[in-house]
Amino acid sequence: MAEEVNQVEDNSVEKAIWHYVGVTVLWLSLFLTGMAFERLGLTSFLFSGILPGEIGSLRIQATECDTNLGKVKLERDLLKRQEDTLRTQIKQLQGQAAAQPK
Repeated sequence: MAEEVNQVEDNSVEKAIWHYVGVTVLWLSLFLTGMAFERLGLTSFLFSGILPGEIGSLRIQATECDTNLGKVKLERDLLKRQEDTLRTQIKQLQGQAAAQPK
C-alpha cells in the first residue's frame, strides 16, 4: 500500500514537472517567434490590419505625402518646361527686334 501511495505521488510530481517544462517551452517559443517577427519587420504589417491606431494613420499620412510629393515634382517639371519655352521665345523675339531697323 505504501508503494502505491509513493508511486502516485511520484507520478503527480512527474506530471507537475512536465507541465512546467511544457509551459516554459511554450513561452520560450512564443518569445523567440515574436523576436523573429520583430527582427524581420513583420510586426508592423501584421498589427496594422489588426490594431488600428498610430501605425495605420502614419502609413496613410506617408502615402499621402508620397502622392503630394509626386504632384509637386510633376508641377515643377511642367513649370520648368514652360519657363524654358518662354526663354527661347524671348530670345527669338529679341533676335527679331535687334534685326529690325529702327
